Amino acid sequence: MSSRVTRDSMLMQMAEIVALRGTCSRLSVGAVVAKDSRAISQGYVGSPPGMPHCSEWGCDLDEGGHCTRTTHAEMNTLLFAARNGIATYGSEMYVTHSPCLTCAKAIITAGVQRVVWREEYGDSMATKKLLSKAGVRFATHTSS
Repeated sequence: MSSRVTRDSMLMQMAEIVALRGTCSRLSVGAVVAKDSRAISQGYVGSPPGMPHCSEWGCDLDEGGHCTRTTHAEMNTLLFAARNGIATYGSEMYVTHSPCLTCAKAIITAGVQRVVWREEYGDSMATKKLLSKAGVRFATHTSS
């Protein structure tokens, strides 16, 4: 048997490491966008550049209990790619937690063809339904 890690496991482990940079105490989420099995962008939960982080000022919660201070990891990785001219069409995203509906829409719009997450979070059924309708494949990653 080979001890070589699979590409999915490698990229998921990268997302888990990226999550460690998160600045919201509510949930640490990391995301990696890969093309041809190589990481091309990464992001984590954190405030927009130049804005105070939850770790410094605390969370700003809306009526639903969601933090409004942060940008989600999926958005951060897609926006970094866009800002730097990195094409995401035909890519795959590895994220530690299933995306919210807003992030799922951004994933679809960015042309991501497959999303892999480690664990379910929030209304993952609605996310799965939306991704399926758009033809985006998705899977839950289990350890190698």
